[in-house]
Amino acid sequence: MSLPALPARCRDNMPRVTPKAGEKWRAVQGRWQIVADGVDRRTADCAAFYDDVKAGLSTAAPPPPSSR
Repeated sequence: MSLPALPARCRDNMPRVTPKAGEKWRAVQGRWQIVADGVDRRTADCAAFYDDVKAGLSTAAPPPPSSR
């Protein structure tokens, strides 16, 4: 069975948020929240893709034509 390729962005790692010199921690936390929200959206997209593939594979296939 040949499965469709997983979208490339589903394999991306979460970007790292590193504090900048003199940056207030609430700003670091704000940037981290933005990155985390993006990863959550990507996870939802990848889950929907997988669910679509799974649903497509679980539908009953028509019987093969008889050779009689």
